[in-house]
Amino acid sequence: MARINMYGRTRDVTNPYAIYVQGDYEIRVLKTYRNPENERKRENSQFIRWFTAAKSPATHGSFDMGDMYKDAVLEGTRLVYAELEWVEDYARNGDEAAGAAAGWRNGLDKWNK
Repeated sequence: MARINMYGRTRDVTNPYAIYVQGDYEIRVLKTYRNPENERKRENSQFIRWFTAAKSPATHGSFDMGDMYKDAVLEGTRLVYAELEWVEDYARNGDEAAGAAAGWRNGLDKWNK
């Protein structure tokens, strides 16, 4: 039985599924095009896309929205906020899972300033 993509509905930038950071760079995942199970099965995993909103010093405090490759989002970043289902599907280790779950419990207020 096929699993429904729980992350397939586009969200507003103020309510992302997950937030990844690296230094001054912040990437918010607003949608995935495949469910996590199908992403793991795919041969050309480097071409898996997520719809994101990215903020960096070059965007002057605003977000640039568009598709990014999943590998580009995950490379060198750390998961700081995610819904619990996202943590189960995408956290890369226990420390990252704990940090993202703590971020979820604390809410998005810190990130939406």
